[in-house]
Amino acid sequence: MQSKRRRRAAQQRKHQHRRKKSRPTNIPMERNEPRQLLAAHVAGSGAIFASIQDAVDAAAPGGVVTVDAGTYDELVFVDKPLTLRGAQAGVDGRDPDRGSGETVVDGQLGASGLRSSSFFISANDVTLDGFVVQGNTSVDRFGAGIVIAPDQHGTHLVNNIVQQNVAGLYLSNDSASDPALIQNNLFRDNNQPGNNGGRAIYSDGGVSGGRLTNVIIDSNAFVRNFGGAGTSKLEGAIGLEAGPASAQSNIRITNNAFDDNGKAVLAYDANNITIRNNVVTATRDTRSGALRFEGNVHDVLIQNNTIYNNIARGIRIDNNAVPGDNFNFTITGNNIYGNATNTSQGVNHDGLFVNADQYDGHLDATNNWWGSASGPSGDGPGAGDAVFANGNDIAFAPWATSPVGNPQVAFFARPVQTGERVDAANFDYGGEGVAYHDSDSFNQRGQYRKKEGVDIQPSGDATGIGFNISDVKSGEWLEYTMDVTASGSYKIDFRVANAQTTGGKFHLTVDGADVTGPMQVPATGAWQSYTTISKSGVNLTAGRHVVRLAFDANGSSGSVGNFSWFKLTPITVSPPPPPPPPPPPPPPPPPPPPPPVTLIAAGATWKYLDNGSNQGTGWRGPGFNDSGWAAGAAQLGYGDGDEATEVGFGDDPDNKFITTYFRRSFSIADASKVQSLALRLIRDDGAVVYLNGNEVYRNNMPSGAINFATEASTTIGGDDESTWYSANVSPTSLQSGTNVIAVEIHQSVPDSSDISFDFSLSATTSPTTTTTAPTLTSADVGSTGAAGDTVVTDGVYKISGSGADIWGRRDGLQFAYQQLTGDGEIVARISAMDKGNLLSKAGLDIRSSLDADAPHAGLFLTPANGVRFIRRATAGAPSLSTGNLATTRTPMWLKLARRGDTVSAYASADGAAWTLIGSDQLSLGDSVFVGLAVTSHQQGVLTSATFDNVAVS
Repeated sequence: MQSKRRRRAAQQRKHQHRRKKSRPTNIPMERNEPRQLLAAHVAGSGAIFASIQDAVDAAAPGGVVTVDAGTYDELVFVDKPLTLRGAQAGVDGRDPDRGSGETVVDGQLGASGLRSSSFFISANDVTLDGFVVQGNTSVDRFGAGIVIAPDQHGTHLVNNIVQQNVAGLYLSNDSASDPALIQNNLFRDNNQPGNNGGRAIYSDGGVSGGRLTNVIIDSNAFVRNFGGAGTSKLEGAIGLEAGPASAQSNIRITNNAFDDNGKAVLAYDANNITIRNNVVTATRDTRSGALRFEGNVHDVLIQNNTIYNNIARGIRIDNNAVPGDNFNFTITGNNIYGNATNTSQGVNHDGLFVNADQYDGHLDATNNWWGSASGPSGDGPGAGDAVFANGNDIAFAPWATSPVGNPQVAFFARPVQTGERVDAANFDYGGEGVAYHDSDSFNQRGQYRKKEGVDIQPSGDATGIGFNISDVKSGEWLEYTMDVTASGSYKIDFRVANAQTTGGKFHLTVDGADVTGPMQVPATGAWQSYTTISKSGVNLTAGRHVVRLAFDANGSSGSVGNFSWFKLTPITVSPPPPPPPPPPPPPPPPPPPPPPVTLIAAGATWKYLDNGSNQGTGWRGPGFNDSGWAAGAAQLGYGDGDEATEVGFGDDPDNKFITTYFRRSFSIADASKVQSLALRLIRDDGAVVYLNGNEVYRNNMPSGAINFATEASTTIGGDDESTWYSANVSPTSLQSGTNVIAVEIHQSVPDSSDISFDFSLSATTSPTTTTTAPTLTSADVGSTGAAGDTVVTDGVYKISGSGADIWGRRDGLQFAYQQLTGDGEIVARISAMDKGNLLSKAGLDIRSSLDADAPHAGLFLTPANGVRFIRRATAGAPSLSTGNLATTRTPMWLKLARRGDTVSAYASADGAAWTLIGSDQLSLGDSVFVGLAVTSHQQGVLTSATFDNVAVS
């Protein structure tokens, strides 16, 4: 213990120099001579710069620097808000087939022969997009490929490859409202000798400035980060190791792949951590844990992860690094199997191990799949991965008797796309019987994915990744998750080799349907002499599919053949249907009702009482004196980590208060003009709503009289905890002047883990004006994986959409549009938006066509990034993004205006005072499609937003 504390203290002293925001000047390195073949550019300027640093120095704050392909031996200091775009900007760093033309930044070579960091970021709101960052070997300058200086925020690192450094990224973010975003990157082989080696992402007191908060680590791949000389060689791919206690908070680690690292995540002195929808496999540190928590860690949610085939334990909790308490962990809905199989190392198939007396309170580890229907072994009764509670209060029953959801996950957590090379060795995660079947249980050649049972060897095929599937036998199979971007006819190429006189046979299935028929591997003369065989005329539909490479018959020497890769290339793609002709003008409609008037907005401030007392019935009416009650903004509650205001539940976590009370007043000038009231409610578990003392709505509560001890009807969990429930209620209890809404939230059981409450109320009044909502046609644009729709009711547009994003080179969204010729503008108010995925988007879009890769300009509200102006200048080009409005609140007014080739984007809180978000020159053509757009940022999953006050002119 003492040695760890001394090491951490030394590291903190070592990195204190990073607290300075100004550019360090004491660097004993020479600047590179200008290179004629390398060039960087500043958007809006015709100048060409021979180094990235020169372009950065010349750019104005908020500008964009683009960097041509090539290798740049530079240490780039970024000391102003900028977007830096490499040659592969907008292309996912996990793409196995990114193509040629990378922008490689490998640091400056010092006199010692060591290379510096590549980027040192000492400003807020910096974006690095589409670079390869590699080769850092100097701990003194500065010990990681990318360094974010202390006390910065809003850094976006997207679509990069970060490899072969001491550490990949030194992480800092100090703002609760401006998150750091680490997304669509590949972190691999960051194991150069030196302090903190082996960490793909690392924080400590010196690196982060002593405080790290509000970080999104989403959809990345972490591969072979474990440490070199000077480390234990068993480090965490993500190392959250800052001090003191609670120095690190609000860290979201979602949708990532961790493969062959020392550990996946190591954390201490941290709280409010969400680890969700990741796959973790082949982790090396046997006695530690794939997910390791080493003291002063609390409020952790580990959910919907696949943790399998790790040499390490699945999850371990202790205080071996710092002596603080660990508490309030929820570990649920995970698939944890096949871990810690090396029993000679002091483990016994450990799925969850908690050190004795090093966890406080109750740990909810229910509803996990431990690899056996009989449940976990160890302290459990079954044959699955073990749970060792060591006397701590851990509940693991009930457990899942079969895998939770689908444990199969795409390689690198990224489905391959049609048109990309599918390397045979990059089959899905999930293990034997899930993502593949092999006739023996181990990798006979011991190469590449060593913990999987598939036989993989180095390949002589220069067109692949350097590894091929070998020793293939009849009856074996491999599966790959694939996104088919467009329906149509495809050609499938297979790259194969075979030294037998007669090769074996195989076929390809899509979602279980044979699409190729029997195919035979030809004799190529040698096992590493490759040829390409093809099958044409395969019809596929757009969307996500599981592709299986199935091996049917052995060749003359007992093997099917060697497989390097295959590829699905479109021959003809069905174009999207042309837009329908404009409908004939409708007859004049009757005067519509005015838009609803918001009486109480979501997120409003409420008076609340959380002492467990019996308030009877008097508290519900307008005359009650609530001056002694506390006040706070919604969402109110506890236990989920997303509350704006945390309320109390008493001293006993196993006997919490059943009822919590909330009150808020509002005024209305003339109650007689109110025709209807509409309420929206988030409740966990149950709720009763009163208007001026009269009950108007109840949800998840028993019938009959309600008192302070009445328990909710059912226990609420999952998405239901954040679902908005809507109801129209009678306005008969309204009175002119001041009114009171009173809400009581009821738990279903005394030991429930959480409550949640938010509420909004709007009124529809007698019409005073006449407005006409535009007629919009709705369609899914690009690949979405789930059909979206648009429902229009009295000028309010409820739009549900899926799709990977409106970003990069292709979009996937639900679009409600009309055609616009020449100049014009669209205005709308987003009155509500689902925030299940922090990178979903809702807003306005102007597109040159309905193609997924069409040039466009859009203004979007995102839960993580506020209001962003996103555009694509030419078909298939990467997206550009700017924005200066950090709010994520609704309602929010948006406006896009086109004048000639200039598109300008504005936002407003009230529809009167507008803020310019951005403007750009775009050639979209004379006739464009303009409308409302929603994307979920998650293929096959729908999200929704509500628009009103829509106008196209």
